[in-house]
Amino acid sequence: MDMKLTKPGDLPYVTLFHNKEPYNFVIDSGSTLSWITNGVMAVMLLQPEAVPTSTVLAGERKHAVKATLRVNPTIGTDEDYTAQKFSVSLFCGVGTEKIEEMNRHVSVPIHGILGSDFLYDNSLKVDYSTMTLLA
Repeated sequence: MDMKLTKPGDLPYVTLFHNKEPYNFVIDSGSTLSWITNGVMAVMLLQPEAVPTSTVLAGERKHAVKATLRVNPTIGTDEDYTAQKFSVSLFCGVGTEKIEEMNRHVSVPIHGILGSDFLYDNSLKVDYSTMTLLA
């Protein structure tokens, strides 16, 4: 899966789909969790392949959506079952504020941050020399 760089800032990001909607996610291997904005969470929860969840982190309850992200949009055929897809828990909170700050500076809208939890859970490796995520 190919990564691109934000302008300005050169932050690596990928575009993944939740059902038919494209979302841009910055790849941040230094972040232990993956994050989205409240608006993105609300839209995802209205779609299939997303369920609300919550977790207590550092003594504070964090709300999240457990969702399926895909390399390509769903098309309503049997190919949807065999297409490359990833499971992820996307939280709202501290990381959400970082996304909103990023969007004040970059030309491509960023919808979320995929952290090391996403990379680990989906057995993905970041290769910065080729700007790809490898399975």
